[in-house]
Amino acid sequence: MDNHGKWKRVNELIPFSVGKRVCLGEGLAKMELFLFTANLFNHFRFKMIPNKPPSMVRKLGGTVIPEGFVCHVEKRY
Repeated sequence: MDNHGKWKRVNELIPFSVGKRVCLGEGLAKMELFLFTANLFNHFRFKMIPNKPPSMVRKLGGTVIPEGFVCHVEKRY
């Protein structure tokens, strides 16, 4: 997210390649990721731990790796 709270495009993230050689399973993979994430948000409530926000520092390597963080997860139903 940028300073205005809007999602910004990250150029380092190209999960399915680009150009002529795109992954044939891209549509299926994106659909499965959406369903998995939507199911998590449907069944659980995720909350930040007070005074312990996640770090926005990126570790650069072969890929961009976020630092680990802790959140509180509670079941909705």
